[in-house]
Amino acid sequence: MPYREPRTIDRFVVITYGNQSAGYLTLVWGVTDYEIQTWDAGTSQWKTTVTEAEGRAAQVRVHNLPKPIQTDKFRIMVHRVAPPDGRARLLQLEALGRIRLRNQTLSSKAN
Repeated sequence: MPYREPRTIDRFVVITYGNQSAGYLTLVWGVTDYEIQTWDAGTSQWKTTVTEAEGRAAQVRVHNLPKPIQTDKFRIMVHRVAPPDGRARLLQLEALGRIRLRNQTLSSKAN
């Protein structure tokens, strides 16, 4: 997911298949193991920022980062899923953090 300019991100939220009334759906169809990678413009390489490798599906996972990062793009690399067909049923990936506003200076003339 590219941004026009780097953003500060302090957490990721991963939402996989399932619903609250039928929690077993997540266990049957959910994503279990993955990495969230962010682009490091300094090295021009992808860097693993989050690793989930517990082998269990959860409908919603929140990954709070130990310290905020700056990036202009991120991706998820799914390594293992619950269903035997091997398809990743990922509904949403959110990157959350502070929004940096550009400083705007207004000038006025005193008469």
